[in-house]
Amino acid sequence: MVPLGYAALQTENWQTAATAYRRYTTLEPEGFEAWNNLAQAYIKIGNKRNAHQAIIEALKCNYDNWKVWENLLVVSCDISNFTDVIRAYHRLLDLKEKYLNIEVLNVLVYNVCNDINDCEGQPSQRFLQKTRELLGRVTAIYPGEGYVWELYASLAPAMLLRAQRLQRAYRGYTQGSWDKNPATCQQVLYACIKLAEIVLDNEIDPKDTLINSIRLNLSSAIAAIKKQDWEETRELVDQVAGHLEKIIDKIKSNGSNIKTSST
Repeated sequence: MVPLGYAALQTENWQTAATAYRRYTTLEPEGFEAWNNLAQAYIKIGNKRNAHQAIIEALKCNYDNWKVWENLLVVSCDISNFTDVIRAYHRLLDLKEKYLNIEVLNVLVYNVCNDINDCEGQPSQRFLQKTRELLGRVTAIYPGEGYVWELYASLAPAMLLRAQRLQRAYRGYTQGSWDKNPATCQQVLYACIKLAEIVLDNEIDPKDTLINSIRLNLSSAIAAIKKQDWEETRELVDQVAGHLEKIIDKIKSNGSNIKTSST
């Protein structure tokens, strides 16, 4: 059955491979390669749930294989098994020390923030604390990754903490020749809009020093991006400029002077 399964894998006959390796694993349940190949065959035929179970069995045979943990991470994400997404991500960090998968983190955070049901039909909000812990670990390893900070900000329990993390995202995005890339410019502008919405909230006191700090963020971003005059950023620049005017009005409403950054 193993030669048949192997031959089927080589010829990309995935259904035959799955059948052969499934039969073999019932006879030899401790064979790592068989479980791993069975998982691969299931993935190819689109049977992600069975692939997930096969990967779990493969890991029982080889707990330290990071590639198998990565397979578990991706397949678990595909089937909304967020328990194993979080578990696999932590294990990958344990094994590799550095590991970054923006796509998986994005899916996890989106589902948790929007309380979308997981594979068990349960609300994903129950993973909020564990997702915060995971993002905290990832941002500690990748302090300059703007998008990871933006994801982490969306999980913040308090508005001011969210603003602080968004400012870290802003700093992450605005490194090097960031303004030479229109896609990065768009990310910066979207972060600016989120920052502006926070400080314009009635909960934020006009006297709070955060307001002037964010005003400077917006001013710097607008000035840098306007010089490039990217067509795809013009509308966003106008939106950010509108928010900037409102921020200035809020500062002035308190009778405060507008502080400028030192050069």
